[in-house]
Amino acid sequence: MLAGGGHRSFDDPAFLAEAAGEAIYARLDPTHELSPPARAFAHLSLPEMARSVLEFRCVQTRGSRPIT
Repeated sequence: MLAGGGHRSFDDPAFLAEAAGEAIYARLDPTHELSPPARAFAHLSLPEMARSVLEFRCVQTRGSRPIT
């Protein structure tokens, strides 16, 4: 479960990293119950997750090599 309380958003780099990290961890431990923020990343492949994280951080990925 993600640390901290209150309303946090993906604008916070630490929160974003925790959510993405938790989604990766859940792949190793299928019994882990994902928090709602981590569910945003659970269905993505690792390259798609990387692209999503970059886009949340306002890094333009259009024109980048295709995800394979």
